[in-house]
Amino acid sequence: MNDVAHGAVSNPCPSCSEAGIECIGPKQVPEITVSSLVKPEYQENIPPAPLFFCPQKDCDVVYFGGGGHQIRKDQLSVDVWQKEEPGDTLICYCFGYSAKDIMEDAKRNAPPEIPLVIRDKIQARLYECDVKNPQGTCCLGNVAYWVKRAG
Repeated sequence: MNDVAHGAVSNPCPSCSEAGIECIGPKQVPEITVSSLVKPEYQENIPPAPLFFCPQKDCDVVYFGGGGHQIRKDQLSVDVWQKEEPGDTLICYCFGYSAKDIMEDAKRNAPPEIPLVIRDKIQARLYECDVKNPQGTCCLGNVAYWVKRAG
């Protein structure tokens, strides 16, 4: 296994052979992340932990585990922004902000308002990142990425 950003452990995706980001394992993200997003008819396909998240756009696999187990994007109840064209796909799954929303806000407001709204809602403990965000983590890093892309 190789090290990747943020100290997470990587593993090659069995579909695209690119590094995956560990989402269930030593850096525990609740298994509820995967089980809450996988459509009911595919629940039995959820691989045993540790599970990895494949962020590669051209790969249909979202989660994978040992033994070649895979969960594809069409097996999830939400679109995964890393796998789709930017636009209306959600970046902030808890509060409903898309890449388009974030970039328009960043162009219109200095400083952008959406990150501040999200931070306020996080402080009020109104988030459910572990069950709504396919990465199982807070979206603020992803929001910052889209603010920066807005230029």
